[in-house]
Amino acid sequence: MSSFAAGIRALGSGLGIILRSPRLLLLGAIPALISALLLLGTLGTLIYFSGDLTTWMTPFADGWAEFARKGLRILLGAALVGAAAVLGSISFIALTLLIGGPFYEHIAEKAEERLGLDTSDDGAGFARQLGRGVRDSLKLVAVAVVGAVVLLIIGFIPIAGQIAGVVLGALFGAW
Repeated sequence: MSSFAAGIRALGSGLGIILRSPRLLLLGAIPALISALLLLGTLGTLIYFSGDLTTWMTPFADGWAEFARKGLRILLGAALVGAAAVLGSISFIALTLLIGGPFYEHIAEKAEERLGLDTSDDGAGFARQLGRGVRDSLKLVAVAVVGAVVLLIIGFIPIAGQIAGVVLGALFGAW
């Protein structure tokens, strides 16, 4: 129990350092901003080119009636954009952590200095840290995708699935 209390004290000390150092707080927000801009830019590009993309994907529909061809391509475009938005929301945290590794390492070093802790390097170079970050990000995305698929399947269970899907989805998201 004493290690738990020490952890709570360390958390409070760390939060105090961040709140007293607005530059560190802003530094920690930069990776999330970069991730958001990358994902929103990618989604915007997909939306912009979705007409060309759906036309390329459905050459078999060229001989169809105008309303059927357009209807199919609009539905396909909406599905592509929707799937990209879901994938982006699932991968946002993983991408932010991947981009933010060096930022968060710098913040941790500054916090350790201010707390008078050992600030010696752990020996991991940039390439090793990047590899760790990529591996952790891929694990996070894989868990999120598997969880989303399982929750989707649960949602198809008549009556109980709609309730269980929402409750389990909230619990999974919180976890």
